[in-house]
Amino acid sequence: MRSSRLPVAVASILLGGISGDAGLPVPSPGCKSTPADVGWPSPNDWANFNLSVNGRLIATSPIALPCYQGPNYNPAACAALIPSWNDPTFRAQFPIGYSFSDLEPCDIITSAFNTTACSLGNNPVLAVDAATADHVSAAVLFAAQKNLRLSIKATGVDYLSRSTGFGSLEIWLRNMREGGMVLEIPYQPQQPCILPSGQPLWAGDSITINGSYTWSDVYSFAQSNGQIAVGPAYGGISAIGGYLQGGGHSAASAQYGLAADQLLEATVVLANGAQVTTSACQNPDLFAAIRGGGGGTFGIVTSVKVKSYPETPVAAVVFSMAALTGNDIPLFLDSITYLYQYFPWIIEAGLGGYAGWNLYDTQPMFGPAGPSFYLVMGAFNQTLAQVHATFDPIVAGLTPLNGVNLNLSVSYNYFPTYAGYFSSLFGTNIPASAGGIALTSRFLGAAHVSDPVPVRQMLNTTAGLPGQRTSRLAVLAGGLGVRAGASQSSGVNPAWRNAYVLDIVARRWEHTATAADVEAIHSDVTAVKGAALTALAPDTGSYPNEGDARDPTFLANFYGTALPMLEAAKAKYDPSGLFYCPTCVGSEFWSEDATGRLCHV
Repeated sequence: MRSSRLPVAVASILLGGISGDAGLPVPSPGCKSTPADVGWPSPNDWANFNLSVNGRLIATSPIALPCYQGPNYNPAACAALIPSWNDPTFRAQFPIGYSFSDLEPCDIITSAFNTTACSLGNNPVLAVDAATADHVSAAVLFAAQKNLRLSIKATGVDYLSRSTGFGSLEIWLRNMREGGMVLEIPYQPQQPCILPSGQPLWAGDSITINGSYTWSDVYSFAQSNGQIAVGPAYGGISAIGGYLQGGGHSAASAQYGLAADQLLEATVVLANGAQVTTSACQNPDLFAAIRGGGGGTFGIVTSVKVKSYPETPVAAVVFSMAALTGNDIPLFLDSITYLYQYFPWIIEAGLGGYAGWNLYDTQPMFGPAGPSFYLVMGAFNQTLAQVHATFDPIVAGLTPLNGVNLNLSVSYNYFPTYAGYFSSLFGTNIPASAGGIALTSRFLGAAHVSDPVPVRQMLNTTAGLPGQRTSRLAVLAGGLGVRAGASQSSGVNPAWRNAYVLDIVARRWEHTATAADVEAIHSDVTAVKGAALTALAPDTGSYPNEGDARDPTFLANFYGTALPMLEAAKAKYDPSGLFYCPTCVGSEFWSEDATGRLCHV
């Protein structure tokens, strides 16, 4: 499923016919060109560029275009789209396709009530369906030479609108799978790399991922070879994109660290089109930057080598808790406060995982319908008896409420392999939203959850009110595995290294929400819920991939004391700011004008 290739005639009519026409606007100095500008590439420019990428230039169009009145209206084609509309893997098949429909220029659900035309909105007008790193290099050079805004997209799991852009040229990485995946036992560096300590970079095994495979692909490859790969709970995300480069929490992080910590080498296309290898010994400043400093910022990663680990057994606990009535919600929140206080102790005992909860949402982003709490944690190379010894005393503290105010459930399972643990308790599909989402997050250390009074105040504020569609997620991925990454080259916010909980708040809205509704939700997430998290942990920060898109102090919150190093890498490898994405390093030097053009400030 992809948009049709771009015939030269179509390019001439739709994209280049206005180039050079008298009376058209000239972009302000420092602004990127858009199709409405005199500086937009000519038909001949586009035709030559299309040849340079082997005819893989695409004229983008909204997925839902056949559902709207106009020359492309096609009821049969529209009907064929509807059953898959809420499937993110379906939307990922299109250059303009995202997990949340607020990024889609046209929504199928609203099309029956919409008599207006369906347009691209704030999305790319063309995309290069890159199959090779050379295609990526050609697109980067063309965008730089023609002063175009560049967008980078793989699978479109995007909470902060980083993979789209008004009037831009998109580099679409989803179909770039050049060279497959390769297991190395042990890891073989491209060139010898000895750290200052005298130790090799990595003495274990590795997986080379040549192209934009999804994590599901990587998991299948790892499992077939008796290996563990550290990746996300949802496998539909690109394995070389923003998840990995932005940090990446995992069900295996408490044991092995963040996804970014697994990166051993990468091939990166720079802003000048050069393809370079980066590791702790080759371009080490770039290596550190892409190990947590964010995707789409310093260059475009086209292949990686990541650490892998031999399969190991996992002992797991699954715990759930629900308020019996609405009158029991205060005790329910008290009980969650109690659990938060124990999270550092549980993680230090070797368990790691996730806990989702909410009060009122019947279709929450995280966890079951409210008011309920659901936790899954696993311990590597531990027995069930050891996990019982850790978790039973915690459950005992809540048992007097069971059947009176709360409904408690706990089960323990032993899995001979991590693959069995993961496939049984994680790896589910994340439904695409017929609407949008606003997030905020905060790293919480042991000191931040030790006093129940401020924790309870934070939970009360961030739980949300009826009708707000608020979901809560506690990422329990800290401890020894994450702390160990602090001694490595890393662009991760150092505050994460000492955190036990990454606490996330999400508010969703329906497709029927007005612009005023959406603004009110963002304001609540930033000024109320985000502020409550910050008040509890003012000295930490938040996770760039699941942070607040409207955070006024995003540079400090997202990147912390790693920011100077990241800014130096940005200045060195992308001095002109070709790679732009909202809330990324360097984005503070750009803004969109009233027409949507991206302009230097």
